[in-house]
Amino acid sequence: MYADSGADITLLPRSACEGLGYDLRAGKEGHVGGITRGRIRVYIHEISMKLGEETFRAKVAFADTENVPPLLGRTDVFDHFRVSYDNRRKETVFTI
Repeated sequence: MYADSGADITLLPRSACEGLGYDLRAGKEGHVGGITRGRIRVYIHEISMKLGEETFRAKVAFADTENVPPLLGRTDVFDHFRVSYDNRRKETVFTI
């Protein structure tokens, strides 16, 4: 999964939704762009996430396709952490 400070919302493929036990179409339908040349239909669910020792609720956009990279977006996630990017080391560090 890539931490993407340019992504408004966390984006995961359809199989992740199914793997977590959610009904894809039970979420709020929407669309996202910028990932591919077109827009992708997504279904937004609020789920419990854990990053390190921090557990929190976050909105996640599950794509109606497998052809999306898993992206950790800002909404409901970055608010819980100080995020540092080290380009030389190719690292992203999340601290509380």
